[in-house]
Amino acid sequence: MKHSLTTSDLSYNKKIIITLILSTAVIFVHSYSLFTNAAVIPAMQLYLLPIIFAVFYFQKKGLLISGILLLIALLFTVLLNRQNPDWGITLLMVFVMGIIALILSVKEKELMTNRFKFKTLFDYNTRPLVAFDNDGIITDVNYMFEKKSGCKKELIIGKNIGKVGIYSDESKEKIQDIINSKSTEKFNKPFLVELKNPEKKEEKIHYLLTFLTSSGCIDNSSSDAKISNITIAAFADATKYVKAYEGIKEREKKYYDLSNFLPLTVIETDSDYKITFINKKGLQSFGLTKEDMKNEIYAKDFICTDNFKECQKIFEKLMKGEIDEHSFEDCFAQKKDGSKFPIILYTNPIKDKDVPVGIRFAVVDLTKIKEAEKALDATEKKLSRLMQNFSGMAYRCRIDEHLSAEYLSDGFYELSGYSQSDIIKGKPINLKSIIHPDDFEIFKENVLKSLGKDNIFEARYRILTAKGEEKWVWNQGWGIKDDNGLIIAVEGVISNITELVKTENELKEFEKQKQLETFEALKEKEILLKEIHHRVKNNLQIIASILKLKDLQSDDEGIHDILLDCRSRVFSMAMIHEKLYRSENLARINLKDYITTLYMHLSDEYGADDEKIIIVCDCDEDITLDIDTAIPCGLIINEILTNSLKYAFDESGGEIKIDFHRKEDDRYVLRVKDSGKGFSEYYDYENSESLGMQLIYNLTAQLEGEIEVRNNPGAEYIITIPAGIQKSVKF
Repeated sequence: MKHSLTTSDLSYNKKIIITLILSTAVIFVHSYSLFTNAAVIPAMQLYLLPIIFAVFYFQKKGLLISGILLLIALLFTVLLNRQNPDWGITLLMVFVMGIIALILSVKEKELMTNRFKFKTLFDYNTRPLVAFDNDGIITDVNYMFEKKSGCKKELIIGKNIGKVGIYSDESKEKIQDIINSKSTEKFNKPFLVELKNPEKKEEKIHYLLTFLTSSGCIDNSSSDAKISNITIAAFADATKYVKAYEGIKEREKKYYDLSNFLPLTVIETDSDYKITFINKKGLQSFGLTKEDMKNEIYAKDFICTDNFKECQKIFEKLMKGEIDEHSFEDCFAQKKDGSKFPIILYTNPIKDKDVPVGIRFAVVDLTKIKEAEKALDATEKKLSRLMQNFSGMAYRCRIDEHLSAEYLSDGFYELSGYSQSDIIKGKPINLKSIIHPDDFEIFKENVLKSLGKDNIFEARYRILTAKGEEKWVWNQGWGIKDDNGLIIAVEGVISNITELVKTENELKEFEKQKQLETFEALKEKEILLKEIHHRVKNNLQIIASILKLKDLQSDDEGIHDILLDCRSRVFSMAMIHEKLYRSENLARINLKDYITTLYMHLSDEYGADDEKIIIVCDCDEDITLDIDTAIPCGLIINEILTNSLKYAFDESGGEIKIDFHRKEDDRYVLRVKDSGKGFSEYYDYENSESLGMQLIYNLTAQLEGEIEVRNNPGAEYIITIPAGIQKSVKF
């Protein structure tokens, strides 16, 4: 069976050719010596050369070839009949060579058996195996390698083992480096490689690869092939171990991340107290850097520096397994710069298979706590001094029927008049005992109501001193809850506000008196204001009467129209004062009532026929205007109605509609529309020389409003003014 693991220096055919050449050369030399009678070398000695070669190179076949060569030599000698062979020496040499050939045949059989076993183990090994020569050229692979790698044997034999495309790039470089190094230290030593998964290309399979050298393991032979320095690459599936290792690394990373997240220092040391790990907080606390950790640093230089020898006794007990943990309080640690800070130290042993191999330290920095304690002491002293100067008391009481006191500050005695001896004698002190009987139930009800809503309560009530005197106090308190969220007590402060209550009562009495005086003064002013409105109205009516008399004295129609317009304007203002005089509210008038009175008056003045000219008023009932807005609005409405009554209608009459509403955007909209003939097509409203139109536009601008005039059919005025505008009327 051909052995693919071996290489051959000489093929079988070459061995035969060499034997024949040697035999021919011997016969030629022997013949030459016979023909020339020059027997330089004895013939039988020459025949020993091919015999020896045959024995060593053909092993079992050496006897047969030796016999053939001897027979040829004898026949050749007899035929020539010139020389008698040395039969004794020849037979002796043949016998010796035969014995040697027999021994070698036995050894060859053992070698072939071992070779067969080796081949069988190679082919049927459960681990993937690859054989390659000194140059890294693959000579054979077993079935398991084909299965795991997905590569056929015929496709990779003859290729370099480090350049086959089944490894990751990193693994290729690693394999090639080891082969090129020719180092015995790197051979026979396993290393990790990655193979591509033939089933899932995106996945990698991890193997431990070992190069096993075979030099000297199999002896050379005269068979059809020879083994020469073959190396076996043995693959061991390490995927599970790699995953387990990665899991361990992940857990270690989580452990280190957690330790770095902790607000305390974590340190690990070996048995000699050399620091092997310190978390981020520890580096900050001790003023160390990562560069410092590259050097040898010992815990004794940083932890319990004042009494490390005493602490070391405890550490030794931890290392011996006598105790599992220990804590040190009121000790100090030292930073890199030599400064010290207070700590609490917790220790426990680091174990490997239940055997202590080091110590883990958890260091709690007490610097801020100590500073907080000092600040708290200072605050307590300040609070104590404050309570001594506080004109009141602090308390804590239970939530029971009497609000029994658990704590009362010294201010209680001054406030209540009780003495410490009263308490020593066993007289029960509670809030109910000092709160006025008429105020206690109301106070308790308010307190419980506020506490039920998790609110701070405030209360004013009376207390009775030990001598029966009444005092007013102000109580502010809050509930105290237990772990279950139930209110178990009340804490608060009580201040003496007796003088404050007296002052408040005096102020209330004073304010009451002032209110009476102010009310009387307002009544007088109201009467005066009504009188003013009444007199203004009367004066305006006098002016209107004068204009009326003047009109009666003149026969000129132009003067008649002018005086009539003036009387209507004066009346519109006088009527506002009349409405204010008769209204309960002297500041505002109802607009709908005003407009109704105004258009009825104008109808009478201009002689409008009620049956032909119909005036419809649609105003919001609740619109009231102050005097500064009502007068301009009244004049605007007066001018528009006057124009409509004078110029809009013929004998057939028509309709005038007045709307006044308040919109959602807090603006008033006045709309006056008649069904008359309207304005001329070329009439310029804004630039009209008419006094009436000028008044309409100017008064609208004074109210910060907007005006729109429409002319189809009839005349329509739409005026929008802000609801909150208050301007003094200017002419």
